[in-house]
Amino acid sequence: MNQRTLPFDEDVELDDTHADSRSSVIERVSDILDAFSKSPDRLLLSDLTDMTGLPRSTAFRLLTQLVDVGWVQRDRRGYRLGQRMIAVGKNHGNHGLIREASAQTLQDLHEATGLFVHLGVMEGTSLIHYLDRIGSMKGVSFPPSRVGFRYPVERTAAGRSILSTLDPETADAILTHREEEADIEMGEVRSAVAIARRRSGVAAIQGGLEWTKVNSVAAPIMGPDGPVAAIALAGQNLTIQPLIPLVLVAARRVSAELYPRWFEEKQRQAQRRRRTA
Repeated sequence: MNQRTLPFDEDVELDDTHADSRSSVIERVSDILDAFSKSPDRLLLSDLTDMTGLPRSTAFRLLTQLVDVGWVQRDRRGYRLGQRMIAVGKNHGNHGLIREASAQTLQDLHEATGLFVHLGVMEGTSLIHYLDRIGSMKGVSFPPSRVGFRYPVERTAAGRSILSTLDPETADAILTHREEEADIEMGEVRSAVAIARRRSGVAAIQGGLEWTKVNSVAAPIMGPDGPVAAIALAGQNLTIQPLIPLVLVAARRVSAELYPRWFEEKQRQAQRRRRTA
């Protein structure tokens, strides 16, 4: 059976004309892949043509070939990076694994709430790196939360959630280090982290983006060695309390997907504590 390949996979000897053509194809494919790193999880064909400037027929042809070889996948909601690209990410850290394990949970949470859903990991000790985002809201823009963006840990619900799962001395040291650069009252951040610590790592920010009246709530995704990421919900004029169990259950669901044996043992330990209480 013939297998479709990308033009630049063909094993042929090229003259200068063909070399120029190959370079052009690589540049166009790079433009398409770059578009996914600058945008929400899925893109429509019209989104990609707007972002890359490629003709619709060219973009569709290249996308089809990328789907064929596994770099991009397509579903009823558009195009997204495929499993082959995620596998490359796994070879350079566990971000691809976290995204893959959380994909369905993020989608389910968005469908249940109608809110923006974010997946963030802590990068170093000062930044939250957004790995994924699902959702849109008419009239509201979230430029800081686009996929790939890094944001100060103290300014995000995801960051505060992760901080609350660290031992208090470590979290305080991180916030002390951030004081010189932070443009927010760190005493309030410390209080918010302490509150999150008392409610299983669930952190909330109300009025975090004042010009959009956006609130957010986040819960940590835990693993054997501590927090690995956080899931956050965001939207306008949210009532935080009803969202706490939803985001907490979602985070625990991803923990179970990533570390099933560890999670099962944690559940058994919790059951034993309840029986002896």
